[in-house]
Amino acid sequence: MTTSANGVVDLEILRHKLQAVTVEMAATLSSGALAPSINEERDFAVGIVSPAGEVVALDNPMRLGALEHTARGLTRYFKFDMQDGDVALASDPHRGPRTVHDWTVLMPLIINSTTVLHLIAVGHVRDVGGMLGGSYYPPAEDVWGEGVPVSPVKVRRYGQPVRDIVQTVLLNSRLEDEVARDLETLVASLHVGRDRLNDLVQTYGLELVRAAADYTLDYTERRVRSLVADWPDASGRGEAVLTHNGVDSIRASVKAQCTIDGDTMTIDLTDTDPQQIGFVNSTAGNTTGLALVPLLSVLDRDIGVNSGLTRAVKIVLVPGSLVNADHPAAVGWSPYHCGSEIVEAVSEAFAGALSAVAVNPGASRPLVVIAPNVDVMQRVDPGQFAIGRGCAIEGVDGWGSAATLARASFPSIEAWNSTCDLPIRRMEMVEDSAGSGEWRGAAAVEVVIDIPVNRPITLFAPASDSGERRGTGGFVHFSDDGVDLPTPAVVVNEPMQYQSLRLVSAGGSGYGDPLLRDQSAVRDDVLDGLVSSEAATRTYGLNSSDPIPSASNDRAATSTPRGNHGR
Repeated sequence: MTTSANGVVDLEILRHKLQAVTVEMAATLSSGALAPSINEERDFAVGIVSPAGEVVALDNPMRLGALEHTARGLTRYFKFDMQDGDVALASDPHRGPRTVHDWTVLMPLIINSTTVLHLIAVGHVRDVGGMLGGSYYPPAEDVWGEGVPVSPVKVRRYGQPVRDIVQTVLLNSRLEDEVARDLETLVASLHVGRDRLNDLVQTYGLELVRAAADYTLDYTERRVRSLVADWPDASGRGEAVLTHNGVDSIRASVKAQCTIDGDTMTIDLTDTDPQQIGFVNSTAGNTTGLALVPLLSVLDRDIGVNSGLTRAVKIVLVPGSLVNADHPAAVGWSPYHCGSEIVEAVSEAFAGALSAVAVNPGASRPLVVIAPNVDVMQRVDPGQFAIGRGCAIEGVDGWGSAATLARASFPSIEAWNSTCDLPIRRMEMVEDSAGSGEWRGAAAVEVVIDIPVNRPITLFAPASDSGERRGTGGFVHFSDDGVDLPTPAVVVNEPMQYQSLRLVSAGGSGYGDPLLRDQSAVRDDVLDGLVSSEAATRTYGLNSSDPIPSASNDRAATSTPRGNHGR
């Protein structure tokens, strides 16, 4: 595309304005939805889509793969059959969305009888039927055990509700009123996006807005290819093991090969083990988004995350595998497991190909759902307190939740204890839990919650792997009188017979050689209770005659054990 200097400036301005449209759409959705999964955990995405189904702009990079697969499916399904004011809905994970919870709506922007762009929004609704309220059922044998998938249907025609379709869809939820409000809010966010795009067309003209959409995709592709081209051609392999499928203990591997060839990166997951019974399988859209996470962590902030990225990075999957499960496999927990394993395997492969920039941004998360004895749909999810912690990157220690799950704000203890009858008795960072490195990972968090007897609980919490550099693994234990008890990896809607639940998140991975960590930073970590004096000496080579290091530490004495570690 040949453009004058002034035209390039306009295109660059519009590239940012298109992204700004998604910010307004997101604000509408998060403030108007009733589901805590949307308005608190921010488990949603909004975006702008080309007529061909390419994602031009979106607010949540983690959902790029699923949103792109869903948009392509909807635009193909309703090709030549979307009129001004029409809204299509889909939630079948084998047609694009990550899980049956992900209600995705799409609306065209039609000007002069031509589809210019589409608006798209997806939100996690809390119940869509299935075997168990909340639609998380670990031993599900198929997608219908988790909930009722919605094939592409129109919920608006010419701007008016298609009442019979809408009512039929809502009938499948145990939370009909809440889900109805969430659907209305999803549609409202599309209208906000359409109005803002119309404003841009009025200001800049139709042709320039269309050109800006193409420019935005080309810009991302060009920047990503330029970045990859600067790296040496190389290849690396990675593997992560899933230890439970929701039914039985297993050893199912996600295997990745990352290849850099010129300006193209290929992420090949074809050696991954076959799909499983249970809710841990992943579909192609979910896998694509997660496989891109290690690359997202090294992109400059001014590179928009859109389908230009998937032009430059080739994801290779084989049908029937754990990461590209065939219909009707259950996939309800796939954003977390096998999602965490996908990120970890690709991160390891990326590190093998290009260790200088690779990090491990993956994170485990347990499913912990506790219901009251009456009105069981008013269940709560303390598992959100045990989200894996953030990895370190070059120059920055890890802190807070892993970036892959960081859109959700950490729940307020005060708000939790004032609104929930499951009081939090203890919350502390865990000493020596952070992955070591020149830059340290985030420390794990321990949370102890008191549970009234006989409360129904559903649990999926297989132990996660650990290591000195990667941080300690997360776990969930039942506890009586402060003593941890044997706890199964899976519990399905059984009455709680113990006093409390102890949740410990996984620690974040470190980055670089721990012997290169600044000595004053190690001392601060010990003083803050993040690293023990023993670990400071053993792992970081710090020498101290005091149990707790202080500013009076002998730097000359410290250099000796560091030298003995091979420096």
